[in-house]
Amino acid sequence: MNDLKRLNILTWIVISALLFIGCSSQFAIYSGLKQEKKELNIRKIGVLPFVNESGRRGAAEIVTNTFNTILFKSGSFVVEEKGNIEKFLLNEKVKTINMMDTELIKRLGERLKIDTVITGAVEEFTGGDRGERLTTPVVAIRARLIDVRSGKILWMTRHRRSGDDYIIVFGFGQIRSVSALTKRMVLEMIETIK
Repeated sequence: MNDLKRLNILTWIVISALLFIGCSSQFAIYSGLKQEKKELNIRKIGVLPFVNESGRRGAAEIVTNTFNTILFKSGSFVVEEKGNIEKFLLNEKVKTINMMDTELIKRLGERLKIDTVITGAVEEFTGGDRGERLTTPVVAIRARLIDVRSGKILWMTRHRRSGDDYIIVFGFGQIRSVSALTKRMVLEMIETIK
């Protein structure tokens, strides 16, 4: 009987820890999207290259590619090809995404028949994937979904996670690679759009 009580207490502790971990997140969302989604008839999304504020070379490309891939696999939207967006930016002589104003976004939408664009920045991107000293990965991303016709922000979020945030118990569930953490975070972010 004593062992059964210990097992029940241990089970309760594990379940409480899981609930606490599952509820803790640095995930802020603003969204007027659910109210307007039907009205706007969003079918096609373009992902603009993310801005790299992290200092880690290649971080913006990884996040941009991850958004493109996961949006495409979700099947919820048609995703404009990355090459077409890059060609548009090259033709318009856009050196940085920060140069894009509402008129340029509107022109992009008209030319490529896009309803909305996702734009954003990579704030943090640390952790070792390639022979670096093994550290817990940390990724922070800001993203916005903009209606190309009006320039209105329909959805925006800031998401920051560490590989340790996914630990269930005794180290299980920990994400050890910055690429895997990025994929997991982008999946969570896109779930809030659908």
